[in-house]
Amino acid sequence: MKRTGVLLDTGGLAPSSRGARVRRHRGKVTVTDGPFTESKELIAGFAIMQLPSLAEAKQRAKGFLEYAGDGENEIRAMHECASRATSC
Repeated sequence: MKRTGVLLDTGGLAPSSRGARVRRHRGKVTVTDGPFTESKELIAGFAIMQLPSLAEAKQRAKGFLEYAGDGENEIRAMHECASRATSC
């Protein structure tokens, strides 16, 4: 996928014990230091792909898991810059 230009970047993330969550709800900001016990809510790594549709993303995610092994993928669109002249 990298050779074809579809896969833009991948990476692993440090354990949640070295992280924090910053949450804003109804104007109140809270900070919670890791580790986080709900492992079903943890993100352990990422892959950024440039694809034309959600259907294509679903197909690629299936193939990615075949390569990576057991796990779960969450598919999200990314916001793009309104203007390429300014940095995001």
